[in-house]
Amino acid sequence: MNRLRYLICVVSLLMNPDAGIANNGSAMKGWRIFLFLIVTCAGIFFLIALIGWQPLQWLLSVQSASGYYVTAYPVASALLFVIVYGLALSCGVPGGAVFALLAGFLFGMAQGLLLALCGLACGAVVVRVITLKSGLSIDRKRGSKLADWFAISTEKNPLIFPVLIRMVPVFPFFWLNLVFSLTKQAWGSYLFAALAGALPGVLALVVLGNNMNVWLESEQLSMRLLLSQPLFIASWVILAGLTIVGYCWKRVRLQQAE
Repeated sequence: MNRLRYLICVVSLLMNPDAGIANNGSAMKGWRIFLFLIVTCAGIFFLIALIGWQPLQWLLSVQSASGYYVTAYPVASALLFVIVYGLALSCGVPGGAVFALLAGFLFGMAQGLLLALCGLACGAVVVRVITLKSGLSIDRKRGSKLADWFAISTEKNPLIFPVLIRMVPVFPFFWLNLVFSLTKQAWGSYLFAALAGALPGVLALVVLGNNMNVWLESEQLSMRLLLSQPLFIASWVILAGLTIVGYCWKRVRLQQAE
């Protein structure tokens, strides 16, 4: 019942523009705050490592302990990761980017990407099942422009629009799962859009997490080491590109609203 009340609360915020989500742009600001914190923490960590302190030693011990568990219990660790990731997404817990980084860090690039996508799929399925069982639906007569726009755009482009809107970091992933669960989108299209839309960002984060192992094994952090990793550079280019597209999209939407 608590979960159902939470879903109803989220949907009511979606339907009521005066409640905050659809009107004041807090959902749009969240991704910028999160990106700023990630970049700031990474910059501080990088500077500390360059001036001589060795935080990499601590991360190396963490890598050794986690690597031992993953190697000793590969199936259990993979299932545990997928379950925790899926539950976190289905409950609206922030930090999906951190889970994607951990997937690459703990399981490598190929297996990490597969497990991250499995976690995304599980979270999307749980959100839609709970939403459908609760009997909620988008009542377009209640006047939320954002809800109307999502419903109309999904009807016109049932596959392309859900994929593209998930690629740009504007709305939280759980929020998008909830909104598209309330539309008439078919199950196959819903799952395909959830995975295809998240693939570029998740792939970039998994690659970054996997590259962390290279840095830790070298036991030092230098600009030459970073530049010698082409996948590292490509991942940041993808994330920066998605961020810029999301920002431009938000500005266009605000101008249209005015």
